[in-house]
Amino acid sequence: MRFQSRIRTGGNRHRKRRAVSDMVTILLLVAIAVTMGLVMLAFANGALSSLGGGFGVLASNRGNAVAENFVVEQAAFCLTSSCASTCSPTCTLGASLYVRNVGTISSTLVSVYIVDQSVNAFVKQVAISQVLGVGAIVDIPQSTLSFTPSQGHSYSFIVTSSFGDSVTFNEMAN
Repeated sequence: MRFQSRIRTGGNRHRKRRAVSDMVTILLLVAIAVTMGLVMLAFANGALSSLGGGFGVLASNRGNAVAENFVVEQAAFCLTSSCASTCSPTCTLGASLYVRNVGTISSTLVSVYIVDQSVNAFVKQVAISQVLGVGAIVDIPQSTLSFTPSQGHSYSFIVTSSFGDSVTFNEMAN
C-alpha cells in the first residue's frame, strides 16, 4: 500500500509524494542494527582491554586455565608442642604446603587462603608468587604460611593461580 499526499507548491501545480519503499526501510534497519552491534563490540573490547587484555587474551587465558592442573599433596603443621622437634630451627608456627603441577603448562601460584573449619573462621590470606613448572613440586614453607594453629582443629588451605584456578586441601593439625 502506498501513501500519497498532495502538496500545494504554488499555482495549480500539484506534485505526488511517495513514502519510502519497504526494501529501503529493511536495508536501513539492518544497517542501523549492524552499526549498533559494532559500537557495542568496540565498547566491550575496549572495556576488556582495560582489564588486562582484549577478548582474544581473555579466551586464551581461559584455554590455559583448562590445561592448568595442580594439587596440594600434603600439609605439615608446626605446633607449639612440636616446634622444637619437627619444625625449622627458627621455630616458626604455621604450616608448610607441598603443591605439585600435574597439568600440561606451567602455573604461577598467587595466593593461599587459610580457614579454620573447626570454628568456621577465616585465618589468613597470603600473597605469593611461586612459579610451578610442569611435573614440579614446590614447598610453601611455614615461614610464608605463618599462623598459630590449634591442635585438633581442621584447616582448609585454598591455593589459587594466576589463571583463577583454585584447589582446596583440608588437614587436621596434630
